[in-house]
Amino acid sequence: MNVKKTRPGGRTGTVHRGALPFALAAGMAATGLVVLAPTATAAAATTTPTVPTTATTATAPTASVTGWTRVAKKHPDTTYWKSADALRAGNEGGREGLSRSFLQIDTAALKGAQVTGATLRLRGTASATCTAKPVELWSTGAVTAGTSWREQPAKGARLATVTASRGAGPGCPAGELAFDVTALLKDAAAAGRTAVTVGLYAADENDTSAWKRFDPKSAALQTAVTAAPTVSALATAPATPCTGGLIGNTQISLSATVDGPDTGGLSAEFQVFAAGSATPLRSMTIPAAKGRPATWPVADADLPSGAYTWHARAADAAGRTSAWSAACAFSVDRTRPAAPPVISSPEFPDGAQGQPAHTGAARTPGTFTFATGGVEDLAEIVYWSDSDAVRRTVTPGGSAAITPLRTGPQRVYAYGVDKAGNRSDTAEYLFYAVRAAHPDVAGDLNGDGHRDLWTLAADGRLQFRAGKGDGAFAAPVDAGVTLNPAAQIVAGGDWGQDGYNDLVVLEPGPAGARQLWVYPNTGLGAVAPADRMEVSAFDSADDHWAGAQQLVSAGDVDGDGLADLLVREGGRLWTYRADPMGYLDAPVSVGGAGWDAYTVVSPGDTDGDGAGDLWLREDATGDLLTVAGAKGADGRQDVTAWGSAAKVRAGSGFGRAAHPVLGSAGDVTGDGFADLWATGPDGTAVLFRGTATGVDPTPVPLG
Repeated sequence: MNVKKTRPGGRTGTVHRGALPFALAAGMAATGLVVLAPTATAAAATTTPTVPTTATTATAPTASVTGWTRVAKKHPDTTYWKSADALRAGNEGGREGLSRSFLQIDTAALKGAQVTGATLRLRGTASATCTAKPVELWSTGAVTAGTSWREQPAKGARLATVTASRGAGPGCPAGELAFDVTALLKDAAAAGRTAVTVGLYAADENDTSAWKRFDPKSAALQTAVTAAPTVSALATAPATPCTGGLIGNTQISLSATVDGPDTGGLSAEFQVFAAGSATPLRSMTIPAAKGRPATWPVADADLPSGAYTWHARAADAAGRTSAWSAACAFSVDRTRPAAPPVISSPEFPDGAQGQPAHTGAARTPGTFTFATGGVEDLAEIVYWSDSDAVRRTVTPGGSAAITPLRTGPQRVYAYGVDKAGNRSDTAEYLFYAVRAAHPDVAGDLNGDGHRDLWTLAADGRLQFRAGKGDGAFAAPVDAGVTLNPAAQIVAGGDWGQDGYNDLVVLEPGPAGARQLWVYPNTGLGAVAPADRMEVSAFDSADDHWAGAQQLVSAGDVDGDGLADLLVREGGRLWTYRADPMGYLDAPVSVGGAGWDAYTVVSPGDTDGDGAGDLWLREDATGDLLTVAGAKGADGRQDVTAWGSAAKVRAGSGFGRAAHPVLGSAGDVTGDGFADLWATGPDGTAVLFRGTATGVDPTPVPLG
């Protein structure tokens, strides 16, 4: 780098200064006046001290020389900041006269460390004589680029005296002189000073045979240091920025990470202050593991509502401590909101005094407003309902749309949260929802009048596909439950008497026997796993589903308004009348045998005679056969007639390998013909359109 050099008489020039043999710490400021009382040893030292050449630890901090200058009495206004000329100490007489020199030392890296030895080494290049003459090293005030004889720093304390002469001739060639600066650097480290300055003075400034010159480029510091522990990563829990934040009525913990050269005996010391106070409210010292956060859970009683600051420092077993960290801040509000929110809805009025004369229907949205209840510092209001347990938030005084999914009495819940995170009591709003005028038609799973589908993904996750009434379906959405991938599922009619078509599942049980379950439909195509009901038989002899291979929804074959079930057990097919109480008994055997050769599908009435029909996929060939239903003498469906009815070919190309699962929701395209759907081994769903002559084998992806 280049420095500006000013010589006596004002002549200036630019010289190149080579790289110094010591580390320069970037961005370190030289500040402060060092006044250090001399020790007897330092003041009297006349020999080179012995200092270890390495620090106590491999990564121990060190100090470095970052600047130098000299002053000349005969040139009182001339500056020599970082000049390449020699540093001079003593009276050379003649043109040069009396000079003094100063070196600036960066000690920021030593902050908090234990300095056990420090030596400043300078190469002596010239002296008046080989006779030993003393030169002294003193602590001084700071120097700058403007330092001159008229503006030179004041002396502090004498640090060391060296008498050896170097560079006066063959008897005393140029060589190194060493000055003990242990006391100065130890004091700087303990006080946390970022820089100190030392000055070279002849012991007798009138003696023209006592001057010495030094090479400034040779200046080097040797330090022996045992590093002090350090503290970092201050954190407040609950998480709060160090610049400050608001915490509610909860346990507050302060933590800091302690590190140091030793692995044992470390501790962290914490102090908490009321904001603006210099006197700690509470102090705590806790053991710390090297490199790990040390945490102090502060008692609630020590932190009532108010504003606080805190800091921390580290200590080791030898009593060394770091400097106190910068302060962190936080505030505490332990007062809960005085009142819960107030809930209201025009569509679903308050039902605390009984069902209102006019109230909304289930599965229709209502606007619910959440007033603050007079609390002024709310940040948000959290609400949920019996129909939707997910917690959601609304701004205080705001509204939200909530759709009750079932009929009868139900509730919306809400609590307020203030800016500190404190919660109010929970408000409960009771309201009633009435049933829709008509129950959902068969196959409609979300109440929009269109036939929909439930299918299983390859992993057993239930998916809902909302029909659009024209053979198209919306993208599948999650329907709320994961089943055994080998389960059989059907839309089994309204088992809960709430107007919704529910999911019936035939699933492998824990002992190998299959179990029959009903999962209530929420009304929007999802199911409620927590409310599932197992279907049982009073007489175990009637339980033909324990070893069944297939479950089929048969529609309402007995005219009682409930969808009935078909269960294929080996080569036999059984019909069960649905029972909302969850008990199935008195099964009717569908005539004939050999049903195990087929996959049974119930598309409804395909020929318009008022009786439900069946489709049978011949598993060996992939052909689709139609079996017409018939009514008995009482005008109701005779399910036994399926066993003797003719099997009429309705299509082909529906092989079991490509389409292991078949089903039908009736006419989903709106053209008057029942349609067939299927899923592949990977859960991909397709639709086959019904026609006047059968079922078209061209698959239409369902997405």
